[in-house]
Amino acid sequence: MDENTKEIKSIYMLVNKAKGILVDTTSQVISMTGLPPYIIDGILSGILADIRSKEIYDMGVLLSAEDNEKKEDKKKEDDDGGHQPGTGTNQDI
Repeated sequence: MDENTKEIKSIYMLVNKAKGILVDTTSQVISMTGLPPYIIDGILSGILADIRSKEIYDMGVLLSAEDNEKKEDKKKEDDDGGHQPGTGTNQDI
């Protein structure tokens, strides 16, 4: 079995373990609270929306940081006059 197959199998096992934990925990919450499944569904939907919002926020922060880094690099180039030695301009003479 190659490394790729092992990694996929490992991820598959982790996903199944996580799913089992979530199902067990959800069942416990239903038993402890006595809430009907449609209410639990709404709660879980809200939790998933929060997770998605955080992922979107985190991705936005990451993209913003990369964009700021590119802008800073461009500004440094512009501050240097955009001239690189050996580019064949008259300033090299």
